[in-house]
Amino acid sequence: MKTYLRMLRMVRPYTGQLVMAVIAMFIFSAASVFSTAMLSPFLETLFLKGDEPAAATAPAPEQAPTLSVTDGTTNAITGDSGPRAETDAERAARYNALRGQVSWVDEIKLEFKAWAATHLLQGTKQQALLRICLTFFFFTLLKNIACYLQEILMAYVGHAVIRDLRGQLYRKFTDLPLAFYHRHKAGELISRATNDVLVAQQCVGASFMKLVKEPIYIVMFLTVALIISWQMTLLAFALMPASLAVVLGISRTLRRISHRQQEQMADLTSTLQETVYGIRVIKAFAMERFETAKFTRQAQELFKQVFRFDYTMKASSPLTEQLSMAVGLFLLWFGGSRVFTGGLMAPDMFIFFLFAIFSMVRPLKNVGQVGAELQAGLAAAERI
Repeated sequence: MKTYLRMLRMVRPYTGQLVMAVIAMFIFSAASVFSTAMLSPFLETLFLKGDEPAAATAPAPEQAPTLSVTDGTTNAITGDSGPRAETDAERAARYNALRGQVSWVDEIKLEFKAWAATHLLQGTKQQALLRICLTFFFFTLLKNIACYLQEILMAYVGHAVIRDLRGQLYRKFTDLPLAFYHRHKAGELISRATNDVLVAQQCVGASFMKLVKEPIYIVMFLTVALIISWQMTLLAFALMPASLAVVLGISRTLRRISHRQQEQMADLTSTLQETVYGIRVIKAFAMERFETAKFTRQAQELFKQVFRFDYTMKASSPLTEQLSMAVGLFLLWFGGSRVFTGGLMAPDMFIFFLFAIFSMVRPLKNVGQVGAELQAGLAAAERI
């Protein structure tokens, strides 16, 4: 942790770019939430919205509509003839009747649906569908612009920090006494200044971006899921500890492997450097086969460490995704069975809830990957 904090201190000169990148991350996450939220009015338009011209005639007294409230957000009006579509006037009357009769959490859902009814669902189905599509396009465009800006800003910061680190390392090399160079091989020092610096870039590049962007994304969608149904959300996250345990175990393993990998790379670079500088001596004593066998052994050991690191790191992503998918499918079964009985939430809000839960799978998977990337970067940073 101390090594990571030391790397982050090098980011201070670029605080302005970081702040703008974080703002872009917030905009990206918010636009993602709103674009996903368009599912609710879209489904309501397809299945629950009535045809305004045909709805002008008032229903017969024996079929007068009654309000049906499930978790404060049910969209259907039911009468003696069964479920039927709503007109704009009926929808507005229902939302007005529900105000002040539900909890503050349900009030938030009610305000969202009232906003959608006022700004998106007015008029005919074709008009409402066009508004929804245009709104979705706007939020998607905003999300992609914000994504591009935060990617560019974080790339600039990452490359700038590595440039500064290389400069500091070179100045340190020129200031060190000769005794230091007697104790360390030239190839090892060159490996630290080249290979280790590139690996350490992960601490302030992609890893830092994921550590900020993905948690913001998760928190926003988690907030939405809690508002829609806190019971279902708590049930989902009660099943998450198994996934987190797997990710933490893999991260610890990767850090140990990464240390050995960096050391092996330094030995290989040192052998190559000694061979190039001492090729006359090697040929004079006919040591070609010996040096080739030595280099081959070191290359094989490096191959083993690199491959072991790769197959361990790549296992973290599918494991995290599969465990998260198992949670999502359980919610699909459990929540869907409750929707059938009308005892949990409206169907359109349940679909929105599922999209919110499944939208957290990719960020959770990236957070699982960032642990592996960060361990490799920290191992290289410690050598520097």
